[in-house]
Amino acid sequence: MRKIRIAAWIALLIFVGFLRENTFIYLNGLLYYKYYHLPSQINPAYLSFTNSWDYNQLYYFKWILTPAFTILFWALQYFLLKRLFTEKKFRRWLGVFYLYLFLLSGLAFGIGMIANANQTGYKFSRIFMGILQSPIPCMILIPISYFQELNKSKE
Repeated sequence: MRKIRIAAWIALLIFVGFLRENTFIYLNGLLYYKYYHLPSQINPAYLSFTNSWDYNQLYYFKWILTPAFTILFWALQYFLLKRLFTEKKFRRWLGVFYLYLFLLSGLAFGIGMIANANQTGYKFSRIFMGILQSPIPCMILIPISYFQELNKSKE
């Protein structure tokens, strides 16, 4: 039963990853069509409520979705780590990982604004936030945690 629950958490994490990617691809496409005043040719049903929104509403909606997906990914990975490992330190590592990358993202964005290099700052900020909105933190932490527990049991 434990393996089924872990597999379900992993499947949910993968599903949310695809949902997030599809959502942002759709919104970016819709922003393109709105910016150039073209009729939209893409329309997934679960986001059809955004079709009537103007460019600014869509743009700011993406700024709301970014922390929402970040929190969702953190929570899913937190509970996956909780299922896999009894020690709390692995979940703390996840929190530290998220905190550092979030701060790096804000720092990159801020430095870009100050240095008048908005595109470069945004690019790096987006890379860091993209990592936080993916299963990459668990893909890093799970092997490290297993190796640490393996070493601990050999001692």
